Amino acid sequence: LKVIGIYNDDYYFLSNGCIIYSGEVREYIDDDVTLAYGDVVWIHADSIDPIEPGQYAGIREIEYLGKAEEYYGTTKELTITNINGNTLYLRDEQNMPYFFWLEVSEESSSYKSEFYVDDFHVGDKAIFVMNDDDIVLPLEFTYKAEVVNLNPVEETEWNEHGRRGMVTAINEDDSGWCKYYLDFGCGISSVEVKKYLGNDGTLNYGDIIRAKFTDVCPTEIGQICWDDDAEITYLGTAEEYYGNTRELTITNISGNTLYLEDEQNMSYSFYWYIPEYYRYKSEFYIDNFNIGDKAIFVMNDEDDVILPLKFTDKAEVDESINLNPVETKVIAGDANGDSEIDIIDVIAMNKVILGQKQFTAEQLKACDFNQNGMVDPDDSLLLMEYIVGLIDVLN
Repeated sequence: LKVIGIYNDDYYFLSNGCIIYSGEVREYIDDDVTLAYGDVVWIHADSIDPIEPGQYAGIREIEYLGKAEEYYGTTKELTITNINGNTLYLRDEQNMPYFFWLEVSEESSSYKSEFYVDDFHVGDKAIFVMNDDDIVLPLEFTYKAEVVNLNPVEETEWNEHGRRGMVTAINEDDSGWCKYYLDFGCGISSVEVKKYLGNDGTLNYGDIIRAKFTDVCPTEIGQICWDDDAEITYLGTAEEYYGNTRELTITNISGNTLYLEDEQNMSYSFYWYIPEYYRYKSEFYIDNFNIGDKAIFVMNDEDDVILPLKFTDKAEVDESINLNPVETKVIAGDANGDSEIDIIDVIAMNKVILGQKQFTAEQLKACDFNQNGMVDPDDSLLLMEYIVGLIDVLN
């Protein structure tokens, strides 16, 4: 077990949730020994699986095994890409994903630690002790990201602040009320833009705004959200706002879903829809994409594809090729289409459950294990049980 928190230099909080105290350490290891954060010990105790965090273990024997970095022998610098509760989501320099559940929380613990979950922010970099590809322990921060706003109001779902929207198409008719088509399905006019942004009423493809309307949820695609009490705030271009772009290659197209790969053969999927009515102008209608095309896409910190930015290579289209191939084989549990079933698929399912993204028909088919027509917490739990080996077969 590892020491992950210390109370008053007398009690040590271990990684399985139990505590040992300094008197036991002196008795079983050495009179002069004081444990520190990250020390690894072997304990023989009456209660080896505590009922709750902080339970006294009833020590019979303690052996000191060394510091975590010495005991495990491997460290890696990782970047925090997301935080959900006590779970850190991270990436290494090769863009490989990891996650780590951090036990110690400042709000619920009197134990002293420099690594409370509250101390981590998206963008931070830190050295972590590794056991093969599993994260064992955070060791030291190497970069602390500037925290601008921990509770931004630019939400992807409607709330009291409105909703973040992105311009994905523009009406060629300057007099049209639906001048700008936003990615969540409504249109806004140049009159509204001019009124609330104070400019000449002009927005560009990929511009991001926060829109707040009294009638907050459009009833149909293209609905006008004109409102005398509306608010529109300009947040920047997509590449400025998200700060991450990547060249991806189209490997398959099914309906309005693009399947893509990067240079490391990491797979992505992206649902892309722009209505071709109201004379919306865009070079990125779904019909303009072909298998083999390469394009620069805007990405968020969680490696979700946000927006096509520009084509870098257009594949030559062979008219003899069947552009409507038979349905791609669906693998149960493979939510992200990379032909592997792992924790990344669970994360994708949880985003759908929380309303942060939508699944395509193929993804829904792969993850709706209880066949109730939706992805719900029962489906996510089944997939997790399958990954950790509690069940052998996914339906």
